[in-house]
Amino acid sequence: MQKPFLMAEQETLLIPLYCKAKKKNPILLDEKAQEIMAQVDYKFSALDVPAKTCAMILLRAKKLDEYARAFLAAHPDSLVLHLGCGLDARYDRLQPKLAEWFDLDLPDVIELRRTFFDETDRVHMIASSVTALGWLDRVEGNTRTEPSRNARTEPSRNGRSTLIIAEGLLMYLSESDVKALILTLHKRFPGSHLIFDAFSKMTADNAGRHPSLKKTGATLQWGINDPHTIETWAEGIQFQEEWAFSDAPELDYLPFGLRLGFKASGMFQFARQAHRILYYTL
Repeated sequence: MQKPFLMAEQETLLIPLYCKAKKKNPILLDEKAQEIMAQVDYKFSALDVPAKTCAMILLRAKKLDEYARAFLAAHPDSLVLHLGCGLDARYDRLQPKLAEWFDLDLPDVIELRRTFFDETDRVHMIASSVTALGWLDRVEGNTRTEPSRNARTEPSRNGRSTLIIAEGLLMYLSESDVKALILTLHKRFPGSHLIFDAFSKMTADNAGRHPSLKKTGATLQWGINDPHTIETWAEGIQFQEEWAFSDAPELDYLPFGLRLGFKASGMFQFARQAHRILYYTL
C-alpha cells in the first residue's frame, strides 16, 4: 500500500501521533499510533517536538482515557462525541461494548482517518468543522434512541447519557465559537458531561512561539483563567473538576528533570492554570 502523504494543514495531527507512537513509553500504550506512523509519508523529526510537550500530550490522553473509562463503566449504553479526533485511537484503547461513538474532525482529517480506521454500526465519522453546528443534526439523525434496559442514564435529548471529549481543540477556536459550541451542546444534550483541556489566557497568547506549532502554522485563540466563567453562560452548566498535569501519578515515570519541572509547576497557581483539563456537566 502506498503511504498517505500529509498536506500542510494536516500537520497538527502529527504532534500527538508522534508522541503516542513512541516505543517503550511508560505512560500510554498506543499500538495503533505506532501502526499509523509507520504508514504515513512524513519526516517526523522535522516536527522538533520537545520532550515536555510529548509528556503533556501523553499525560493528557491518559487522563482523558481515565475519565472516559469511568463514565462508560457507569453508563455503558451511552453516546460519546469525540471532537477534534484527529488520528487518535481512543475508541480502540477503551473498547466500549455498548456505547455509540462519533469521531468528528475537518473533512481533510476525516478523509485521512478513513485510511486507518473503519466505521461500524456503533462507530461513526463526521467530516465537519466543530464550529459548523449543523453536524449535531447528523449525530441525532444517526443515533439509536432506545437505551438498553440495563443502562444507567441521565437526562439528555435522546434519552441516553452523553460524554463529550474535546482534546487539543478548543484553544484553536475564538471565544465566541467556544461559547456557541458549549451553549448548543448544553441545549441539545442537557445533562451531558463535557471534558476538555484548556490553556490560560497567558498561555494562549504566548503559545505561538512553541517550535512545533511554528512549523505547522497553527494559531491559538482561546484561553480561560477562571473555569467558573463558563457556568455564567447558561443556567444548569456546572463546573465539576480541574485537573493539572502536576497531579498526575505518572510523573514518577518521567526523567528527573521533567518530573521536577512538572511537580514544581504545581506549586504556583499561574503554572497550574497554564494547561489543564476541565470537567463540566451541561
